[in-house]
Amino acid sequence: MPINKYNTTISGFAQCFDRACQSVINKDKNVGIINWWWTTEEEAQLENLKKFVESQDICFFVSEEIFDKHYSIDMNKVFDMLNSHNVYYIVFSQDLTLDVQPVPHRTYYNPWFFKTHLYVPSNYVPDLDYIEKPYTFNLMLGTRKPYRTIAYRVLKDNKNIYSKYLGHPTFKFDNIPNLDEDEVYTDLISQDVVRNKLHTMKFLEKEGRKYAISHVVPEKIYANTHFDIVTETFVKHQNMFITEKTAKPLATGRFFCWFNSNDVMTYLEQHGFSFMHYEAEYDKMHNDVDRLDAMLEVVEEISNNPLYVKDIYERSRQVRIHNMNVFKEQTTNFENRLTEWIIDCLNR
Repeated sequence: MPINKYNTTISGFAQCFDRACQSVINKDKNVGIINWWWTTEEEAQLENLKKFVESQDICFFVSEEIFDKHYSIDMNKVFDMLNSHNVYYIVFSQDLTLDVQPVPHRTYYNPWFFKTHLYVPSNYVPDLDYIEKPYTFNLMLGTRKPYRTIAYRVLKDNKNIYSKYLGHPTFKFDNIPNLDEDEVYTDLISQDVVRNKLHTMKFLEKEGRKYAISHVVPEKIYANTHFDIVTETFVKHQNMFITEKTAKPLATGRFFCWFNSNDVMTYLEQHGFSFMHYEAEYDKMHNDVDRLDAMLEVVEEISNNPLYVKDIYERSRQVRIHNMNVFKEQTTNFENRLTEWIIDCLNR
């Protein structure tokens, strides 16, 4: 069964398509793959997409990142055209502001972090119960963004919060004890963040495999802090794009507070996670400023109350264990589930 790539870069899980095509009954179909994130401006034009789709018996539209790759492209028109053809969707974000959505029964939705490899040390033992630690929260900030700058300014003087903002030229050298691995800190602190974004995709070898810096669980920081403050990469109203920043506390059984697009909690619950006792009413607020302020208020309240910290450990224990198990199951079996879904689509 021939696989025809619309653009030169195929998805990072090409082996799923290869295995699926070898397993189907009818091997005479022409299978097209559009990897949206890697399309050029010309390739993203509606007439070019349509021409390719109509040349295939079945087509898969893969979006490995957000849909906003080309600001000149109206995604409503793209999905309207694709929905009228034999197109199936594999997507790792969701934009609920669009009037036209991919056909639900032809769409395989996944949080972005399901397909990425996160390094959790093989000997890692989660702190499910309270033990004494120097800090209540950690706030680890990378690339400079306005909402991260606000969060840092509000929290940086709180002695119960370990805060670093290595992506901001004004704050990167703030006199804070360093809990990063030496190799990680040396790489990040040496970067010119006046002219460039902080680059956290340098690879480190861990237990025989390479991982990006941002995908490595920070063991020393976790050993010295109870909880995490997550400020996500892409924050836009009703957009669901959830990265390794959120995945790390889920994978390691840690309580965390987050600033992301609104209603992220509901989105993740649809994939099996639970947020009972996460003190996250702020997640429902549609206004970004209000949501950020409310999240920071929760952080300040928890950080200044040791009894509150102990209470969170006790009340959220079973939920944190549940989230660790869901993370492990979803990420371990991701490729097999995707392959089975592709096979089902090809056999229709």
